Amino acid sequence: MDYKKIIVWVIAIVLVIQIGYYFLFKNIIDLEKTNIKINQQIYSLWIADNDEERFQGLQNIEKLKNNQGMIFNFNESQNISFWNKNTFVNLAILWVDRNVIVGIDRLPQQSSDEIISVSSPQKIDQVIELNQNQIELNQVKVGDKITILK
Repeated sequence: MDYKKIIVWVIAIVLVIQIGYYFLFKNIIDLEKTNIKINQQIYSLWIADNDEERFQGLQNIEKLKNNQGMIFNFNESQNISFWNKNTFVNLAILWVDRNVIVGIDRLPQQSSDEIISVSSPQKIDQVIELNQNQIELNQVKVGDKITILK
């Protein structure tokens, strides 16, 4: 095999990897981020503030760092439901109204075809999704205040 063919194959493989990476992570990387603080712990959250971003959420994301998650902003307080369709990470769902946690649910990763749904305990204006282990580790509880840092 001559060097030109090897170079063409290497370029083709690199392009396929880059395109696959783009489509796998485009729903997260392209979103704006913010930092919040709960109980002295700082989290870096992707912001979902339109219907398309909220619908996509953290679907198809295979790993989250302990300090990563997503914040869903709604224009007005409302009752909200979340599901675990195409979710590969065990999530904690923090129901937030006026920067105070008013409820916490756990949403396991989807197994087989079973889809689980959880609903807010009251009207809320934000939802925060974090790795489920962060709730116990940082003793996050109902009544805790959320501070938006950026």
